[in-house]
Amino acid sequence: MSSSPSATNSRSARGAGREGLALGIHRSVVQRTLALVRGLELEAPLLFTEDGALNACLVRELGLQLELRLPEHPQHVASLGCALSAVIPETVYPATGS
Repeated sequence: MSSSPSATNSRSARGAGREGLALGIHRSVVQRTLALVRGLELEAPLLFTEDGALNACLVRELGLQLELRLPEHPQHVASLGCALSAVIPETVYPATGS
């Protein structure tokens, strides 16, 4: 599905409606996401965080394809990780190369 403005205007002119266009955009984002994770060795459920996890339509559409886990405040996960990394000493691994 193309996301160019002309394609969007064309679908709107054919009567797709705003809701249909928005759903199409969300489904396109889901398909692109699935293409990116295809082939990775991931274990379900996947933690869905940050602003995308606040989008109910995106969560619903992605949840149809993947088992998701959403934290209570998904928009704060990266910030919490940064804060923790500031107070927890880094682990330094010795070089194992030759």
